[in-house]
Amino acid sequence: MKVIEILGGLGNQLFEYSYYLYIKKKYSKENVCTFFPNRHVGHNGFELTKWFDVELNEPSWSKPLCGILYWSSRIIRHLGMPVWFIREKENDKENVIFHEGYWQDKKYIVESGILSSLQYKNYDLSEENKKIKEKIQTTNSVSIHIRRGDYLNHPELYGGICTSDYYAKALAKINENVDDPTFFVFSDDLSFAQSLLRNEEIVVVDCNRGANSFYDMYLMSQCKNMILANSTFSYWAALLNRNHPLVVCPDRWTNIDSPDIILDEWIKIKN
Repeated sequence: MKVIEILGGLGNQLFEYSYYLYIKKKYSKENVCTFFPNRHVGHNGFELTKWFDVELNEPSWSKPLCGILYWSSRIIRHLGMPVWFIREKENDKENVIFHEGYWQDKKYIVESGILSSLQYKNYDLSEENKKIKEKIQTTNSVSIHIRRGDYLNHPELYGGICTSDYYAKALAKINENVDDPTFFVFSDDLSFAQSLLRNEEIVVVDCNRGANSFYDMYLMSQCKNMILANSTFSYWAALLNRNHPLVVCPDRWTNIDSPDIILDEWIKIKN
């Protein structure tokens, strides 16, 4: 038996789902299930099955057992003892029961085959999102994701990566390669975003907040070209984009232990 913990926001949940598929494929004779602890209610909670057509193995007997494993691991670690039944980023114990981490590694994306099977669910777009989608499809659309908010509180981890200089270089790269681009702006800091784009043709997308923020990921994935933030949210929008877009991204995701997730064909901007 193997348990894959699901935690974090939607982008991280997609990384964990790809790891789940990887483990399930590698240990095909074992019962591999998922577990979402109730204490992980940040962001918008558990979203995988809300927005994507995915199947998770969650038998009724697994939740109490997973809860015991989860809380036991915390007690044992609090006592300063090694947890023999758990795999974390810091160890290589793959053939264990409980797997806790974000598993941000393109290895799991490739070896799981997730991109050939991951599909959006069918849902109705709002009238405003329909209009935005239509404009995305009828222009040389470029999504530009600018995440500030919580990132500003952790400069040691995220500082100096997606700066004003990064976006200036990314815009220049797009303008070199795309005729008459229209930029679709997705940001939690619209005044900052507009200051960067005062000379560009822009459409500000600000109709999807809170529980509906997923629609920003969906709309970004419909654009013909993309400028990413160092965020798993726009990262997965790029992976889900079937338009073979030109993708511009920072050359590292974090300042500490930057994960190996950037695709070879993407244009990397050094900052």
